[in-house]
Amino acid sequence: MAEHGTDPRDALADLENYSLVTRAADSPTFSVHRLVQDVTHRRLRDDPEHHALTEALNWINAAFTGDPQDVRTWPTLDPLAPHARAAAAHADHAAIAEPTARLMNQLGMLLSTKALHAEAEPLMHRALAIDEQSFGDQHPNVAIRLNNLAQLLQASNRLAEAEPLMRRALAIDQQSFGDQHPKVAIRLNNLATLLQATNRLAEAEPLMRRMAGIFLNFTRQTGHEHPHLQVTIGNYASLLQELGNTEEEVQVIIESLVQSVP
Repeated sequence: MAEHGTDPRDALADLENYSLVTRAADSPTFSVHRLVQDVTHRRLRDDPEHHALTEALNWINAAFTGDPQDVRTWPTLDPLAPHARAAAAHADHAAIAEPTARLMNQLGMLLSTKALHAEAEPLMHRALAIDEQSFGDQHPNVAIRLNNLAQLLQASNRLAEAEPLMRRALAIDQQSFGDQHPKVAIRLNNLATLLQATNRLAEAEPLMRRMAGIFLNFTRQTGHEHPHLQVTIGNYASLLQELGNTEEEVQVIIESLVQSVP
């Protein structure tokens, strides 16, 4: 492994010159000679301060960038995923919290987006546990982890398990950012969507109304329309119609909401 401060690309080129790694011809990957693997494993065992592991972890974390839910990032993330999983597992065993939790969360989201829920779930659970231990159970990072895990549970039709996690995430963000923050609106949307999926429309309605009010307030305060505003208004109108309101009644309710926002 390269000494601290060495460009990993230069180190890789040196290893390739000695035939200790082999680059793949059709992808941005390489395979490592068994001798290099054995030497690296011995170095890791003889490194009680985990300097080498931390360095490798940081390299992988820096490269594992982009939204894992965006298929355009997959050509970059997919080749790194096995290395990220291995590094995160070793780091977790060594009680290295960061960026271990972040890598586990990103891996979990990548796998979940591909509907590999059984592989993603333990990673997301562990990322949540690490951040709860590191930051406490009321930290915004914990809300993010709760939300991501809840989305996975909802996608795998485990709505009863997802709901309390969504409510926890909402409560944390309300406490952290205040009732009118767009982050809170996103949490409200997720919970309202789950309630709609369980046909609890009357419970979803006030959440959707609050969300629309937050985006309206944002627009009034900043002078720029929030990008989610029109979609939110449309979804709220559809929900009102599902609840039995006529088009005229829906229009009156929407106009009243718009006028009520200062």
